[in-house]
Amino acid sequence: NKVDTTYYDYLINMSLRNLTKERRNDILKEQQEKHEKLEALQKKSPEDLYDDDLSNFEAEYHKVSFHF
Repeated sequence: NKVDTTYYDYLINMSLRNLTKERRNDILKEQQEKHEKLEALQKKSPEDLYDDDLSNFEAEYHKVSFHF
């Protein structure tokens, strides 16, 4: 069986000199942030997600329509 490496190709392709303690901590922090974002999204209802999308769309629309 072939393993899908799509999600961690950047780690496989990273040179060893980039694997410093600081970089490791950055990666762990990023992982935690992504995990928290995922948990927050999973707690939202479809209606909440729709409302968020609509609010974001309206904000961007007003930015663009202001220029016309």
